[in-house]
Amino acid sequence: MSNAGPPGEAEEPAVVEIDGLLRKPCPGAEATAAEFEAARSLFIEVHREARWNRWVEAEHAADLETATAVMGQWTRAEPGFRHKTPQEVEEWLASWEAEFEAERAEQERQRRVRAAEYDERRHQARLALVEQQSILKAQVAERTGLQEKTRFPGMEERRRAAEIAMLDADVAETEANIVALMGEVGDPETVVDVNGWLPSHRRELALTDFIYWRCDEVQRLRGEVDRLTAEVGAADRTQRRELRAEADRVRRRFEALRAMAPLEAKDMCPDCFRPAVWHGWSTFGDPAFLGCGPCPAWPRWSARLRCLHEMLSSFQKRHEPAAVPKPQPLAVIPSGKSIDEVIEELSRIRAEHPGAEVRRGSRNRWEIWPSENAAPHSELDR
Repeated sequence: MSNAGPPGEAEEPAVVEIDGLLRKPCPGAEATAAEFEAARSLFIEVHREARWNRWVEAEHAADLETATAVMGQWTRAEPGFRHKTPQEVEEWLASWEAEFEAERAEQERQRRVRAAEYDERRHQARLALVEQQSILKAQVAERTGLQEKTRFPGMEERRRAAEIAMLDADVAETEANIVALMGEVGDPETVVDVNGWLPSHRRELALTDFIYWRCDEVQRLRGEVDRLTAEVGAADRTQRRELRAEADRVRRRFEALRAMAPLEAKDMCPDCFRPAVWHGWSTFGDPAFLGCGPCPAWPRWSARLRCLHEMLSSFQKRHEPAAVPKPQPLAVIPSGKSIDEVIEELSRIRAEHPGAEVRRGSRNRWEIWPSENAAPHSELDR
């Protein structure tokens, strides 16, 4: 789009259009237009990917430094274009911040209005509806597997027919539950939680939370894989098999999390900050141990978890060792007594506890303790 090229590259135009913007080399620039465009594309792509895979910025640190240096050799070329002055930048930032604060204040006002209209019954009904829909999906899948004989292909036909009939009844009951809950819930996307957030809002929050959790977990698992791999190499034969199995388990989880494609807010569960696709009524079929299974907020599953927690707590309390009482001295002689009183007190104690030892206690007191070499005289001394 121009009749002159960069120094030493007369065949290239001095001004090029990239993504709708005109660019030209700075005086003394050595990078060509193609190199500038490649550097800009790399810079944009790495930072875009870093939102989902935060570690890529560190992995491409040298490439980003080179790209930044190349991009610095080119500038905008629109007629009359000039960079904003520091004052203009500050004014623009102030205007942007004011708009942002106004928008946030309006969102907060709307949230408070919704929170005032919170309906606990409807909120719980929405959770039950989502749970029943998941149960129905599992029941239909199980029934289809039995009908097509992909599930338990060796099952005796009479038993198969009985199982299918039972599932037919379960499906009919679950479908009836769903119909009743839909009448109570209405549009699930309009049901707010106690804080006034809609499911769409909570999905956005869940996505941000999950991105940070996933990146931290991938980095942690990477370190665990390296550690376990080193331990496998240094372990003896009896330990190697167990360590190798643990390393394989951690590696599967690491690779599965690292390979996850970027998610959007619509992909998230609004009730537990995990991807909705991870949820299902079955806890099986999770070879990477990513935590797939029912949502902990679903009423029936939540009740099961509470029951399990109570059982484990009760079992633990029944098997907790009895608390060992803190050792106490046999007697204490406070300071401030006369010599005669002290001698009289010591004589009495010696008669009752021959071989006892005198030790210095707190606040200048004398404490009488059983001798460490003496045999115990009672259960309290044991």
